[in-house]
Amino acid sequence: MFVNVFSWVLGGYFVLNHSVTLAVFFTIKQLTQYVAYPIQGFGASYTEVVAAKSVKDKVFEIIDQRKIEVVKEESNIQKIIFEDFSVNFDEKLIFQQLNLQLEKGKKYLLIGESGSGKSTFLKSLIGSIPVDNQSLKFQLENGKLLDSSELEKISHQISYIGQETSLFQLSLKENISLQNSITDSQFQVLCKQVGLEKWINQSTEFDNILSTASGGEKRRIDLARLLFFDREILLFDEPTAGLDAQNRLKVEEVVSHLENKLIVYSTHQYDEEFMQQFDYCLEIKDGNIVMREIKA
Repeated sequence: MFVNVFSWVLGGYFVLNHSVTLAVFFTIKQLTQYVAYPIQGFGASYTEVVAAKSVKDKVFEIIDQRKIEVVKEESNIQKIIFEDFSVNFDEKLIFQQLNLQLEKGKKYLLIGESGSGKSTFLKSLIGSIPVDNQSLKFQLENGKLLDSSELEKISHQISYIGQETSLFQLSLKENISLQNSITDSQFQVLCKQVGLEKWINQSTEFDNILSTASGGEKRRIDLARLLFFDREILLFDEPTAGLDAQNRLKVEEVVSHLENKLIVYSTHQYDEEFMQQFDYCLEIKDGNIVMREIKA
């Protein structure tokens, strides 16, 4: 503001004294703006940079603390225990004082009407939905009992497949392994298991995948990731939604061959034959889950 007023006063003086013409004055004034305003802005920007530095230091301090504090549990999850488990989401009570235990080596089919809470239930197991720490516990093989506040210690044991596939600016092999070490033979076996044989001998650049992969093929990449990481807890959040019959059957086939895992499979598409692959049916009704045995 000061620079602008000063330039008008000084310029007016020179024009009145015939030192410069009015046209020259306006030209000089216009040019000086390109110098003066960036200098003015520098002061404000410098203040913002200094303020941001303190915030940055705090963020990195928190990140460093988390790196130090989180120690991965190598003992495998044996049970997931819900004790008076209640969830409020979007100001709506989804589950109220639910008591339930899920065991490793069992497959659970999760059903319920649209909006009943199937996704909320699964996302609470990966920390995406906040819950009371003491109402959700994980029992490990070594006898330890962890609550949901310690989920980071066991997150490497849990795989979640939602309705959308995330692809990255990587090759197909790297998209499957998420840049972890994977041999060519492992890659070929995984592609054959999930029905992506046509990709084995073709270019695996990301652009090629993005331009030609169907929704069903992208879902098969999810399945290949799941098989590659071979985790203890497998959560499927309506993985066949929007897929045609052929791709839906491929997903169901892969799930049917999974053994010695704790599997929760959410769907609204199922028949009696598909249900027989599971040990228990979990049906969500009015904020509760009714569990019934399928395999006698």
